[in-house]
Amino acid sequence: MDQFSQLQFAMLAIWLGIVILALLIAYAVIFFAVRNALRSHARWEYAGGVAGEDRRAIER
Repeated sequence: MDQFSQLQFAMLAIWLGIVILALLIAYAVIFFAVRNALRSHARWEYAGGVAGEDRRAIER
C-alpha cells in the first residue's frame, strides 16, 4: 500500500466516524424530542384533554 492510498483510507475512516457521530447525535435529539412530546401528550390526556382545557377555561 503506498502513502497516497493510506492517506485516502485515513480520510475515509475520519469521514465515516464523523458521519456515524452525526447520526448518533441526530438519533438522540429525535429520541428525546419524541419522548418529551409523548410525555407531554400523556399529561395532557390525563388532565382531561380538550374537555379539561374547556373546563379550566370556564373556571377562570
